[in-house]
Amino acid sequence: MKRAMNIARIGAALALTAIVALPVMQSGAFAATAKPKAHPKQAPAIVQSVIHSPQMAAFLHVKPQVLSIDLRHHKTLLDLALAAKISRPRLLSELEALVRDRAAVEIKGKHLTAAKAAALEKRVDASLPVWMADPNLSRHRTTALSGGLLKEVAKLTRLSAKEVKSKLRSGESIVRMAAAAHVSEPVLVKDLVAYRTAHEKHKVSAQILRKEVVHLINAR
Repeated sequence: MKRAMNIARIGAALALTAIVALPVMQSGAFAATAKPKAHPKQAPAIVQSVIHSPQMAAFLHVKPQVLSIDLRHHKTLLDLALAAKISRPRLLSELEALVRDRAAVEIKGKHLTAAKAAALEKRVDASLPVWMADPNLSRHRTTALSGGLLKEVAKLTRLSAKEVKSKLRSGESIVRMAAAAHVSEPVLVKDLVAYRTAHEKHKVSAQILRKEVVHLINAR
């Protein structure tokens, strides 16, 4: 009888211990594994964060607000650099350094391995000369693939919106997704420009929309 009571007491004590330990498990190392994994930034997002950063504004000798206004008025980074008597090679070197710093942040946050970060830097560096001379830098920030545009791409590529996002995160471009669905780039561009034209709240020329779409679908 006593043995049965002792077993019951031990069982109750273990149950109580488990209940007390549960909040500790949820707030400690176990909670860390339960957190959703953040996805690393892709090349266009890293370029945009660098271009609009306080560090870039300081390099160009302007306030961040002024940099933002200048970019909204279709000035290029190269325009702003030359106005500040900064040469093109110096601007390119600074952009590359800021990209390396941003990639280091992604590595530190364990979003990227060193090898993937190096590959990402290489892709970004190759695109920097184009971004430097782009007069529509501020508009690119508002053309992220989401909402209706994401659904339109999913429809064209015969994928689900979730699959499109997953492929973009893995570094695949929309052009390649479309090619896999036997949709040519001209057809893809024409459809997405038509979609943007129909849903654009502000008056934007077809030429600008086309440039934005081409940039978007080739981004990795």
